[in-house]
Amino acid sequence: ASASQVMSDISAAEDIDLSCLQALYSARSEAKASGKELHFQGTIPQRVAKRLAACGFLRGLPESASDFEAALIDF
Repeated sequence: ASASQVMSDISAAEDIDLSCLQALYSARSEAKASGKELHFQGTIPQRVAKRLAACGFLRGLPESASDFEAALIDF
């Protein structure tokens, strides 16, 4: 509750389904509403990036967390 940032590391994820993606967007929205920030750290598994790009949630195939965050549509 006292932290101004929440960091999420998905570098060990083998896959991300729609419910997980919805939870990440919701967490980001809640963080913003509370005056906090949600960010990613680590590397992004190519399987995850490819799936999200194929489904239209991601622009390109980013490898770094900051690029992943910037490439997520409306995040």
